Amino acid sequence: MKLTAISRSMMLLGLCATAGMSAQNSYVDALSEIARGSRTLKARTLQTQATENENMTGLNLSNPEVEFAYQWGVQNADKVMLDVSQGFDFATLSGAKRRVAESQNRMALSELSGERLRIASEADALMTKAVYLQRLDNVYDSMEKNYNQMLEAARKAVEKGTMTSVDVNSIRMEMSQIISQRRLEKIELEGTMQMLRGMAGGADLSWTPVEYMPYTLPSDYAEWSAAAVEKNPAIAVARDATAAADAEISLRKKEGLPEFSLGYTSEMVKDDDHYGVSLGVTLPLWGNKGRVKAAKAAKLAADAALDEARHNNAIDLRMKYQKAKALGETALETAKLCRECDNSKDIKRLYDLGNLSVHEYLSQITPLYEMAIRVVEADYAYQDALATLRGAAAEY
Repeated sequence: MKLTAISRSMMLLGLCATAGMSAQNSYVDALSEIARGSRTLKARTLQTQATENENMTGLNLSNPEVEFAYQWGVQNADKVMLDVSQGFDFATLSGAKRRVAESQNRMALSELSGERLRIASEADALMTKAVYLQRLDNVYDSMEKNYNQMLEAARKAVEKGTMTSVDVNSIRMEMSQIISQRRLEKIELEGTMQMLRGMAGGADLSWTPVEYMPYTLPSDYAEWSAAAVEKNPAIAVARDATAAADAEISLRKKEGLPEFSLGYTSEMVKDDDHYGVSLGVTLPLWGNKGRVKAAKAAKLAADAALDEARHNNAIDLRMKYQKAKALGETALETAKLCRECDNSKDIKRLYDLGNLSVHEYLSQITPLYEMAIRVVEADYAYQDALATLRGAAAEY
């Protein structure tokens, strides 16, 4: 019997060792396709647009005021009064209100970026899992084909009297376990692909789970992590919050300045009309009390939150990087061990010479397949850690 399936699985293992290094643009394209079709992201985008529009309202001066009065007097001495005035405040004239609104809009956009990152990170993890399940199925396919070859040859040997039905049944039992396990893995693969299609709004993804996302660990961690921390949406939100707090302080100070109104006033009576201008001043003696102090306290809190977010993100990023690096080394070592322990040719030769029984052959070939599965699993653990790292570093 030829062990071509084993050779195929060993070739697969060699590919697994460098799966993360190969380029495949369709993986990145699929992530973009999911983001475009995401119903969640579309709804959040519309919500953000509504928030932006709401923030940009109420930034103009107050509405002009018009007062009209008609008074009846004796001897046809009726009086008509008309006043038109426009209020002015420094918070609006200086643009302080608009700057607060713009900073709030930047926060809303950063929060939207965070939602987009969350969806991309979730999709990346599912796509990584799909590639793993497909590669696992490839190993099971090789195993099933090999056992089918063995079973066919064993049945012919039974007819010739060189084997017994016990040998045939041993092969059948091994193959039954493989088929059952493969069936379960295929169900999980299909479920994972359905989840991805659901994230893409139900569209059929033009992507097949063959290769992992092309990604390698950064060579200069310090430089990479410094940039990664700053572009994280959570940090961007915290940073925008500090800018909004600064704008809020400026606004509160401007609101503490006097407001004034300028207008036209008239009083018209028979044979004696009066026209002129009016000037009013509002002194904010009590209405704005404590608001500047509260805004400054909010700024201190925002600064502290930004420092904490940067600190926590830097720690989290380092942990994820170190985990990915360790798992990558494990994956390479596992693939190397598999190649070095590949004695499939020796097993085949001994079996062909009749020096190994079916049971002995199965007992020695099974660890090779188990090792093949270990290689796929080790590589998946590494690729899954890379996906987690990409999400933490906002590299989408």
